[in-house]
Amino acid sequence: AGIVRKEADNIPADPPELKRSFFDAVATLMSNQVRSLVEASIIAYEEFFKKYRKKSYPSAEEVAKRKFDISSPIERSFLQITIDVSNDSGKVKFKEASHNVLTQLKNIIEEIVKQSHNMPRAENNICPGENTQLWKISMDDVIVKRAMNTVGDIVQQNLTVVNEVLNLYSKYEYILTEKTRNVKFLTDKTKTRDDFNAQIEKYMNQKMEIINNLPCEVRMNMFLIDCKEINQRLIEECNSLIAELEKTIADDLKDRADKLLEEYEVIQKKLNQKLDTEEVLVETELFLSQLKDTKKDEYIGRYQDLLEWLMMLLRTSFKLGDAELRKVKQTLDSVKSLNSLVDSNEERLRN
Repeated sequence: AGIVRKEADNIPADPPELKRSFFDAVATLMSNQVRSLVEASIIAYEEFFKKYRKKSYPSAEEVAKRKFDISSPIERSFLQITIDVSNDSGKVKFKEASHNVLTQLKNIIEEIVKQSHNMPRAENNICPGENTQLWKISMDDVIVKRAMNTVGDIVQQNLTVVNEVLNLYSKYEYILTEKTRNVKFLTDKTKTRDDFNAQIEKYMNQKMEIINNLPCEVRMNMFLIDCKEINQRLIEECNSLIAELEKTIADDLKDRADKLLEEYEVIQKKLNQKLDTEEVLVETELFLSQLKDTKKDEYIGRYQDLLEWLMMLLRTSFKLGDAELRKVKQTLDSVKSLNSLVDSNEERLRN
């Protein structure tokens, strides 16, 4: 403005149109300079994206496999997006919707164009005229529209391929909503030890596949997809499902031990009662006979079954507490003492 003021002072005041022509010429020069800067920025932005245009793009599966081959090419990327889980559907998705990414990248062109808007003319503080701003560039400008189309097309082509990364998780996606089905399994009293073992093994195998086969990141052309969060979420879900199965086994183990010990107390009470009447004597003899013929074997069989459940649980990472282990030890003691209890009461009845 100081240079314009100095030059304007050298222009004759008459005719007045002469000074206005000078200011218009300065405004035209400045507008052209602004346009050149904006055009150069838009063209540079457009050219940057052209580096990410390819005749064919590598698939997500192909890129994911490259982590096992150090000689494979590395795709160039400058944007990072993260895989997340939809709270509504439990499906894997990108944290940032693809249409939002496209809109944000195209909006940068609009922001560049806006830099030409509302720029004051140099003479506003000297001799303001009817026009107080430099010429602005329109979004309909040929260069602007071309850049919007170029960037839009390239980004959309890359996003189409990037969306394929979600397919890498199609095999494991069910784990995210598996808790409901697992609850149904846990409450099904018909499930056997083999069923529980198969279920635990299934989730363990899925967890190891996720750890060994799914990449922490997929470096696609233009986009780096961060997979660490979703991988960790799937691993945690597997751990949670396994923990629920193990806890159910542990709770059932405690219940089985409690019932065996309660039954042993009943046996002791029956056999240790005073034989002071003929009715009690007959009742005790009958109970002892049933115990020898069937009940003792049934009791020992249930203890053996409890032991099998315990051995299966000990092969997992589940940690049984001291109280649970003492309970199992007490049932073992009851089994060991069962024969001597029967023998001593037979002797008592004979005498």
